[in-house]
Amino acid sequence: HPSDSVTRIPLGITTLSDGWISFNANDISQLPADMNIYLVDAEKGITQDLNQTPAYRFFQKSGINNQRFTLVFSLSALDKPSATSEKMFTVSHSGGQISILTNLPLNTRGNLTVTNMAGQHLMRRDVFEKETIEISPYIVTGIYVVTVISGDRMQSEKILTRKDYE
Repeated sequence: HPSDSVTRIPLGITTLSDGWISFNANDISQLPADMNIYLVDAEKGITQDLNQTPAYRFFQKSGINNQRFTLVFSLSALDKPSATSEKMFTVSHSGGQISILTNLPLNTRGNLTVTNMAGQHLMRRDVFEKETIEISPYIVTGIYVVTVISGDRMQSEKILTRKDYE
């Protein structure tokens, strides 16, 4: 139990070859209920709440890396670092076509969904880094919600389309 409100424990990783590695904090249920535990990936600028999302997958080059990861135990919720305030996508439309430009970090995947106000999924697909996705065939006058989820980040935006005058 941390004596102050935040305790940081650096994690060193040594790998013999390049590859994907998964962390899984599957036995954190023994921690006190008021304890927040985060995995900080300094290289990607990601702070993941392990109580909400216990698994973390990343690509690691071979060798020794003692600077990339830190476990943070905190009695209060950490504010999200400013690095994640960058928008995950921008959305625009003209001529009955919606364009979504994703803005994810290098080597980062996400999931894009477009729903109508009734919550029906009109589109669901994986996105990668910086992509432009055009949506046109099923757009009629209405309000749509575009959502991108990547890692522990999520962004949603509403867009109003009007067929009658554009």
